[in-house]
Amino acid sequence: MSAGHFDYKQRHIQDIADSIDEASNSCNHTIDGWQYSPETIARFIEAAALLRRAALMTELVDRLLSDDDSEETFNEEWTAAFGSRPL
Repeated sequence: MSAGHFDYKQRHIQDIADSIDEASNSCNHTIDGWQYSPETIARFIEAAALLRRAALMTELVDRLLSDDDSEETFNEEWTAAFGSRPL
């Protein structure tokens, strides 16, 4: 089987993170005519990082549920990416 249990929607999560990054990297932090504070831009950056984390988590679960990875591989890759402690 091939990964796709979630119809590859984890890629949409990644696309949103990329879009937020583009917005946070805008010259002088003016986005669509609005001037945002450094605090707000920091929250954009935090949101993008959390979305990337969610996208990777979703990808790992997708590969397991699609029988592309074993449970052992899933747990090894999860631990490598996120550590061994539960959230």
